[in-house]
Order: sequence, then C-alpha cells, then structure tokens
Amino acid sequence: MSGDPVPDLSSARRLVSDLFHAGVAATAGDTRVAAFLANDTATGPVSVVALGKAASAMASGATVALGKRLHRGLLVTKPGHSSPQLQQDRRFTCLEAGHPVPDRRSLEAGRRLLQFMAETPEGGPLLFLISGGTSSLVEVLGDSADADSLHRLNHWLLGSGLDIFGVNGVRRRLSMLKDGRLAAALRGHPVLALYLSDVEGDDPAWIGSGLLSRAKSALPSGLPDWLVTLIHSGPPPGLPTPPVESHVVGNLARALDAR
Repeated sequence: MSGDPVPDLSSARRLVSDLFHAGVAATAGDTRVAAFLANDTATGPVSVVALGKAASAMASGATVALGKRLHRGLLVTKPGHSSPQLQQDRRFTCLEAGHPVPDRRSLEAGRRLLQFMAETPEGGPLLFLISGGTSSLVEVLGDSADADSLHRLNHWLLGSGLDIFGVNGVRRRLSMLKDGRLAAALRGHPVLALYLSDVEGDDPAWIGSGLLSRAKSALPSGLPDWLVTLIHSGPPPGLPTPPVESHVVGNLARALDAR
C-alpha cells in the first residue's frame, strides 16, 4: 500500500557486497599462489608459465613467494588483463591472445609456449599457473586445421549449448597441446602445477582442457558433419603423461566458504 514505509535496503546491499568481496578475496590468484608457495622448501631457479584470465594475479603471487628464485617467466592472458608491473619485469614475456574465441594470437602464444619450454635449462623446474580461459588463449594445431578452421570451430562451440566439458572435449581433439599433449614437451623437467578451477569437480585434466594430464571423454552427439571430419583428421590421442604434481589452490567451494 502507498502508505507503507519504504524498507531500508542499505544493510542488505552491504551484506551482499561484503559476501561477494569475501568470495573474490578467498580465491584471489596472487594470495592463493603466494600462500601455497610459502611452504615450498626447494632452492634454485624456477621458470614460470602463467596461463589464463587470472595469469597476471597468479604470476604476481609467484614473484612474491619466489623472489630471486624466479628466473624467467611466460604469461599469456586476455587483452587488458596483463599486469603493468609484470610487463615491466624483464624476467617475464607477457602476451595477450584471443578469448573467448582463439585467434592467430592464440596460435602464436602456443608457439611461444613450446619455445619457452624448449629453452628451459635441462632438468630445470617449471611452475605452471593455470586458470580459466587457457583453452582459448594458447593453442597449437595439427596439420589438418588452421586459424580459419579454429575460428569456425569455436564460434560454433560457443553457440552450441554444450557445457564446458562438451566444449573442451571437442577442443582437445584438434590440439597439439591439450589432452596432456603439452606434457610430452616436459623433457624430464620437475613440474609443479597450481590451478584456479572454473570447472565442476576441479579435475586438472579439464581445467584449460588438460594441458598436463589426459581425461577419458566421449565426443558429444549431434556434431555437424564438417566438424566430425575435422576431428577425425586431427592428431592421434595423447600419450600417457609423466607424473605432474598438481594442486587446485582456488575454486568455487573456497569462495562459498569465505567469511
């Protein structure tokens, strides 16, 4: 009724805002990575690879925790998400690539990733920092696909109604990086992988389409003929991957539990 008092919503708004910021803080890439690495007792130089929308935050946490041990780094993120501080850090190469649709910059980033790993000193430890968006930001294709087919594929996927497992399940069939294939380039390096998860179940084999580990999956039904043909002419399944120490340092559950 017109005569009823107008409720004061300011306290409710403050509560919602406080809850939101608490959840964000609980999964912040810089603090989560720094907290994990604070317990690392290893010594010697480390090469860092940070990939995804949270790559800058995660890499910033690594610079704090590792200090002078951080020898060199490669960072790939979406446009506008690269940290000015890391861009000025001569140890880092900072790249921006296509998201949510991969593009030629994503292919260049994939090439630079393989180059970075090849130039890592033999036996030198690698720290991977992987977050959501990695599937689009770095890619290396087999001989059957090119930048145009990659663009067509991902535009179709984004409008297909498939969930993240279906989308990444298709992406990994055409990639020379995904489905654990990147692990083939590790060449015996000790590897620690830290993840910010954006997928249900927090399985590293699905975060970023599983650069360092394989997942058992079937192709979704109803794919168009041109896509089925493209997949069948793609690279063979990835080989069993070497063991990689993997830890999910941030996920939805941590955000929901924040106080």
